[in-house]
Amino acid sequence: MSDKLIISPEQYVSPFEIAVKEHVPAAGDVYLDKNPSCNGAVIIKLAERDSRYSERWKVQFLAGSRGSDSISENDLKHYYRPLLGDYDKTMELAAAVAEGKLDAISALMPQNEAPAGSEELMATESPEHIRAVLDSSEKLKNQLEEIHLMADILIENKKSELDTRLRQMNGYLQEMKEKVRNIIKVITVLNLYTGQTVELHRLTEGEGASPDTPLSLRQRILFMDEELCVYLDHEADYQDVDLFFEWIKQPENRDVIVPEQRCVVTLKPKRFDMEYHSGDYLYDAQRNAWNKHTYIVIRNGENLWWAESDDLEVWDWAFPHLDFEEAFQKKYNENVFHDSVLKSHDNEKYRVTKYIMFVQGLIDQQTEVFGTFKDRPNLLKNQNVNLVRDDENLIGTGLAPWKDFLKEKNKTIRRGSRIVYRAGKVYYTSQYGKETYSGEFVKYYYSCHPEYPGTGLYNAQTIKTVARYEHGKPVMEEYPHLVFLYLPGDTVFDKTDWEYRSRKKRVSWKFEMDYVINYDTVSIEELEQYMRDRTQRTGFRDMLPLLKKVLLEKYKERHDEEGFRQLLKEDFRKTSGTIPDDSVIDEAITWWKSKVIFSRALRSNDAKAWKMIRQYVNSKLTNK
Repeated sequence: MSDKLIISPEQYVSPFEIAVKEHVPAAGDVYLDKNPSCNGAVIIKLAERDSRYSERWKVQFLAGSRGSDSISENDLKHYYRPLLGDYDKTMELAAAVAEGKLDAISALMPQNEAPAGSEELMATESPEHIRAVLDSSEKLKNQLEEIHLMADILIENKKSELDTRLRQMNGYLQEMKEKVRNIIKVITVLNLYTGQTVELHRLTEGEGASPDTPLSLRQRILFMDEELCVYLDHEADYQDVDLFFEWIKQPENRDVIVPEQRCVVTLKPKRFDMEYHSGDYLYDAQRNAWNKHTYIVIRNGENLWWAESDDLEVWDWAFPHLDFEEAFQKKYNENVFHDSVLKSHDNEKYRVTKYIMFVQGLIDQQTEVFGTFKDRPNLLKNQNVNLVRDDENLIGTGLAPWKDFLKEKNKTIRRGSRIVYRAGKVYYTSQYGKETYSGEFVKYYYSCHPEYPGTGLYNAQTIKTVARYEHGKPVMEEYPHLVFLYLPGDTVFDKTDWEYRSRKKRVSWKFEMDYVINYDTVSIEELEQYMRDRTQRTGFRDMLPLLKKVLLEKYKERHDEEGFRQLLKEDFRKTSGTIPDDSVIDEAITWWKSKVIFSRALRSNDAKAWKMIRQYVNSKLTNK
């Protein structure tokens, strides 16, 4: 080790640091941001002293951005440092680095490398030489930092420029896409008008409507499953479309669906999604999409056609309500998502346009469908066409909502009342008094649980049960409730000989009022009204099983009681020479069924019923 004065690099103070600290701002100086990592680098050039404030400088921004056109000397001291190298030369080298020309800075690097180890350097060189090496290294380090900073600024500027160009390009592409979409929309509408993408099928053939018969467009969408529900023993879906078209061929059914002589009606297979369980989620979703597909039925006198297209789908109605634009404007004003509301509105208008052009195409292109018109309809101008607004001008039948009707009729259910139960929610009361929901029975190792009761006609019973048991003993007093008895066709486990045997005892089931209807308090006329009323169809899944079963039992009962009625009429004819009206006999039979504890149908040889009903009818005839 030399005994020369050793200068430690840690104790070394760079002349550049001294120059930065002692630098006096002057016009033309270039300053760099000390901490460019937060908001990006800023390079400023001092222009001249601010005439308003002696401690401030007017500045020229070379890169980045600032919020003011002047800067104080205090800010310069704390947040900026002067560019020590030549600005033009530094920027030239930075541009070369930004373009990937790294050889441009090779001339800055020292030609002869100093010894790698600081100890070796200090041991072999004089303090003056060491200072020179450190000064040179510090200068090089400073130059490289400045070049690096400016290269970053140039690259960021280039990125910003490229981003701007990219945004311009994306905007152009979006504009082109919108133009292409509009072209596709026009092509779609033209294909519907010319029939290029339309499937048209004839259902029936016969005499057409007269030329002066107007064309009626019906606004309301009908659903095939709801129209077929009265006639099928299952819930229809898209697989029953062909069955519907066969059904509509019958004149009585045709007149219900397309009542006018020249008429266009829109239909879909289903209003609600079906709960499919194929195990394939995507397939089940596609099946429900088929359930929402649009079909058009066209009538011309005795001629029936149906049509469909993948380009034609309607949703809430075939053509808009009168308040369509008003409702849109209200929604637009109340909603903050204006673009979404506007897009939805435009989509609705586009669907209407497709529908109108489709029908107009049938009028203009397919003359055999509608036949000849005395005054040809023009749907675009709303000329010579009858818009049947049956979806917004619903007069209805004046019937109470189905749930209200059901609630009112079920108020009088008592022990012995006949009820029709719709398979669904029901509670099983076990021998231990534990009420459990169907499908969640409490299981005992020695007992088997009964099959669920199906839709059917039952008599209500009153049984006693308790609300809660603890350790096999009731902790609350018993209370009565209504049930019906049902004998399942299953087996039970006999714990005496440990074998399964056929169930011999009926099982009590506690029902909920929404799932039953009081059979003897409803008439065939009332039920048929609800069956025909389309305004009640949104709840047909709950309503129809009850309606159909009650009507079936009512028709059967009326047929079975016909013998009793005829005997009663014949008896009065022979004894008094008068025949009572059917209405009087119906009133007497209804009265008798309400008098007995357990309601039942009559038999022709029912002696007890005969005596009481005859007396009632006779009193009515006598009072007249």
